[in-house]
Amino acid sequence: MSNKILIKNAAWSAANHLLTRGGLVVVSIVLARNLDSSGFAAYSLFQLTITMIATYAALGFGVTASRFFAEFQVGEDVTSNPVGALWLLSLLGGMAAALITVALPNGLIEGDLNIPRWLLAFGIFSVSFGVVPAGAILGLEQYKRAFSVACFTTIFLLYGTYMAVKAQSPVSAMWVLVISNIINAAGNFLVTIHVVGLDSMLNTARISKGSVRSIYSFAGPMVGVSLLSASGSWLVGRIILSGPSGTENFALYAIGVQWMALALFLPGMVSRVLLPRLVRVQFERQEDGSESRKLVTSSVILVLALASLIAVMGSALSPWLTGLYGASISITPWMFAGFLVAAIPSAPANTVGNAIVARNGQLTWLVVTCLWFFFLVTLTLLFSDLGVWAGALSHGGASLVLTVVSIYLARRRGLL
Repeated sequence: MSNKILIKNAAWSAANHLLTRGGLVVVSIVLARNLDSSGFAAYSLFQLTITMIATYAALGFGVTASRFFAEFQVGEDVTSNPVGALWLLSLLGGMAAALITVALPNGLIEGDLNIPRWLLAFGIFSVSFGVVPAGAILGLEQYKRAFSVACFTTIFLLYGTYMAVKAQSPVSAMWVLVISNIINAAGNFLVTIHVVGLDSMLNTARISKGSVRSIYSFAGPMVGVSLLSASGSWLVGRIILSGPSGTENFALYAIGVQWMALALFLPGMVSRVLLPRLVRVQFERQEDGSESRKLVTSSVILVLALASLIAVMGSALSPWLTGLYGASISITPWMFAGFLVAAIPSAPANTVGNAIVARNGQLTWLVVTCLWFFFLVTLTLLFSDLGVWAGALSHGGASLVLTVVSIYLARRRGLL
């Protein structure tokens, strides 16, 4: 029964993510075809940067919210679960990150690209605003309602990008991205309020020593995980940007990362819905672990099959995908295949990682993530002369290490 629920939830979550991630890919295609390489590189760096810094500010609250809201719904003493304080702390972190970003020296983040610093700060806050609501949606398993929010957000994103292209303005496209983030976050927050109730959120919104201790007892190690995970793609991009033909290779890397993320959207949905489902199994049944092992094992097999299938299909369609971006950016079909194949090892690693975290293994997962980050940066530096291919090789190689180590640790913990 749990497997059926897991697949159903994953399907709705996949539809949600497909709209969101697919919308970003369509936007990337439209902008690549209609802006010059400098304008497209500026938009791509803006997108990567606000995601990275906002994840810094979130302090691991996304995964924490997923677990806390899952426990909030099945637990008896809801006042002991400070979900309201969690969201307030997330907002304060976003504000602090935005202010720090404004104060940084010019050129430190954006290089020579035209990215308004004040808009960058606002974009960081827009992402931070949605971290906890997005985690709450997962924890509460409200995937159908979140899908409606994603539909409205994607429509706005696509129409706004069309208007930005007509104006030939990368900055306008950045504005559209920021506003769509706010719309999505606000919608998910309203869904959360509808499920848990405004009174429950307000009653748990007090920031005290007890609430902070409760939050950071779980979120502490996840802070490091979030910081490293968010820094990875951005740092690889900056290394590529500083190398030979930097602007062109970075633009290609931004496209490759988009497709790598798209290849992981179905496996990622299974991984994300696994965490609250394991929490519920643990709370509701208090069983000996056999059902949890069955869930994790079947999930790993499923995500590996999905990632491989998407990589094969995407590679076969790569000549057609190349034509979507027009002649302004030189893309080889093999580039798509490289990033799609690089996504395959990430699929089981994320699934096993969420299983480890669900059983209070967040410190273990932090150590494993540090190992992944080391290999990611080291491989990028070793292959930096290869331009965009350094990105594909480093992501694939580091993810393979992450998968092997995480599966070994999961087996030792009895999760597989």
